[in-house]
Amino acid sequence: MTSEDWLVLELAALLHDVDDKKYLTEDRGRVPAFLQELFRDVFRDDTDRVIRRILFVIEHVSFRTEAGMGEDFAKVLEQEPLVLPIVQDADRIDAIGALGVARCFCFGGSRDRALYTTESLKREIEKPPPSSSGGGGRSSGSSGTGSGSERRRPSHGRSDGSSSASASANSGSAVNKDDSLSHFYDKLFTLRDRIKTHAGRRMAEERHQFMLTFVQRLKSEVAGVR
Repeated sequence: MTSEDWLVLELAALLHDVDDKKYLTEDRGRVPAFLQELFRDVFRDDTDRVIRRILFVIEHVSFRTEAGMGEDFAKVLEQEPLVLPIVQDADRIDAIGALGVARCFCFGGSRDRALYTTESLKREIEKPPPSSSGGGGRSSGSSGTGSGSERRRPSHGRSDGSSSASASANSGSAVNKDDSLSHFYDKLFTLRDRIKTHAGRRMAEERHQFMLTFVQRLKSEVAGVR
């Protein structure tokens, strides 16, 4: 990677949540203005190009964006094949494991969401058909260990922007997604299979297993088993 690639990577990683609509109701668009000011006295050539690259990575880093594009996201990766996968992996690894559990319940509390519901306690990770294979971060035949009913899932989401694992409730049960436990099934348990770099996959596997253990323990304690 070039020095410019590293600069794009570091600034995109630092700034990708600044204008996130989850946190802002107004005054979005602060990142482009900040970058213009930052580079005013630093880069005298190709400043616009560097800023365009940073904004492109930020625009396409999110889980929702990739899931919504499905197979078409491969064309996006072709434009930033080095930087975008790394920033995406860092963002997703931060969202899982012990830190991810803490973030999930912290954010849920800020939105007055219940910790869990009767429906979410019944949910399990969806098992793909035997012939299914992923087309994004991992293939269904990649190495790693599962746990219990947990298995690899296809990497791409449906065209409506939701992950294939989002439908993983007991058959016939209505799923209330307005609780924090549901977020594990709707998103967090799907992130491991969207990791693109080798180093990221190793980190994500360990964090994924921790979340599986945590959720199983949570269900046991709620049930009074432990």
